[in-house]
This record gives sequence, structure tokens and C-alpha cells, in this order.
Amino acid sequence: MTYKATNSAHNMTIEAAEKFVAKLRALGFPVGKLHANGMAASEAADYVPVEELALEPGEKYNLVAFAGGDWHNLAMLAQMFGGGSVEEFKRVAADLATDWRSAILNIPGAAKAIEKLIEKA
Repeated sequence: MTYKATNSAHNMTIEAAEKFVAKLRALGFPVGKLHANGMAASEAADYVPVEELALEPGEKYNLVAFAGGDWHNLAMLAQMFGGGSVEEFKRVAADLATDWRSAILNIPGAAKAIEKLIEKA
């Protein structure tokens, strides 16, 4: 099995995927474990935890994680997140079936920062 998407833009390294997933978690998004997607056919998917596979470091694979009630291709999600602006954050929240306002409040320290802004006003 190849564990690589036909469209190379849908592949990323394990290292990059782990870093991106850590960033999403730090922003308060509940993202599951990293899996490789072995696409046996265009309609079928085979999600295998990366630690169960002998994947090469630095090589790009079709990596996915479960979040927002569905599986998400991490390379595509990272492209959507882009530079991490508020608009990009909103798009990722929508893709993960999360209200962006709630998602922002889940960022550690957000409530404290908002509290300070209210006191300052």
C-alpha cells in the first residue's frame, strides 16, 4: 500500500503534520491521532495510525486526523489555515464543524485577554 494521495498537494511529512496538529490543539481544536490514509480505491479509505507503519521521515504521505466528526486531510487543512489569520482560523473552524466564536474562546488565555480588553475599555 502506498499511503500517498494522487494529488501531491494532499501529502505532507509526518513532522509537518505533527507540528500542524499540535498548533490546532494549542488553538483549542480537538484533533485526534495522526493516521496514514492508504487509498485502496478512490471510494475506499484505510486509516492506519502512523506509529503502526514503517514510514520514512521526511517523505510526504496522505496524512489524516479525526476532528469535528469527520476525517480531514491535514495537508489540505494546513493550506486552508495558511498564515493563520482570523479569516483563515474561521475557515478551519467551519471545516471542523465548530463555531469560530466558540473556537476562539477555547484558545488558552483568550478569556483572560478578553477580560483585560473589557477592563481597559
